[in-house]
Amino acid sequence: MKYKRYIYERNYLSPIDRDVEVLNKVAKLVTTRKAHFCWVCRKTFPKNTAMVCERAFVDGKPGSCYTCIDCIDDFIEENEIIAEEGKT
Repeated sequence: MKYKRYIYERNYLSPIDRDVEVLNKVAKLVTTRKAHFCWVCRKTFPKNTAMVCERAFVDGKPGSCYTCIDCIDDFIEENEIIAEEGKT
């Protein structure tokens, strides 16, 4: 990982449409216990992979999605979001 943990947990890329109600949205850097796919690049990652898990209630229903570290790194770099103090 190129950045500190808090950087990954606050720069999330959830696929939520702006026309829905989103409540209790949280993002957490996790080590997966089973295989998950990244909703950005659509690749499947094996268990024990570091990914960001985002959870929320969308229009009253619970939901979650996973994003791989490489996709978040690309997003951070493309948008020049990070300051030097966030790098590891």
